[in-house]
Amino acid sequence: MNNAGFGLAGPFASLPIERQMGILQVNVMALTNLTGLLLPGLLARPAAHILNIASTAGFMPLPNLAIYAAGKAYVVSFSEALSAELAGTSVRATCLCPGPTDTNFAAAAGMNKKRLFRFAASAESVARQGLEAMFAGRRRVVTGLGNRLATAAVGFAPRGLVLRLAKKTLR
Repeated sequence: MNNAGFGLAGPFASLPIERQMGILQVNVMALTNLTGLLLPGLLARPAAHILNIASTAGFMPLPNLAIYAAGKAYVVSFSEALSAELAGTSVRATCLCPGPTDTNFAAAAGMNKKRLFRFAASAESVARQGLEAMFAGRRRVVTGLGNRLATAAVGFAPRGLVLRLAKKTLR
């Protein structure tokens, strides 16, 4: 289970580049490295699972969370590609994509006063849905009906509208 990650809210130009590179190191590089290091051993087992934690942020560009969203988009894409590559093997890869979740992420990212986190899901609920999807062999799970609808709508909505709504939501 690859669940390490952090974010930092604010305009890209105003945030320290060292912190933003740290986000990519943890959210992208560490996940990729750990998967690569552990996968040969997992393939030697009769059955194994990989659960990568992404976010609904991985389905859309997010002004004021640009690096975080881009990193989570990588996690979604990598996890789905890996799942397809592992078809026919003893290993299943699942990508868990929760929306706002009641953890210390919002406070650490400077987002705890954002309306986005008013109706955050419990960490227990998100974890349960992720584990159920993983053991069912699902490639991806987006938690919560509202999150599923929102991520689906992003694929059909004009990109300019998505950007405007995302920026307004994250103010």
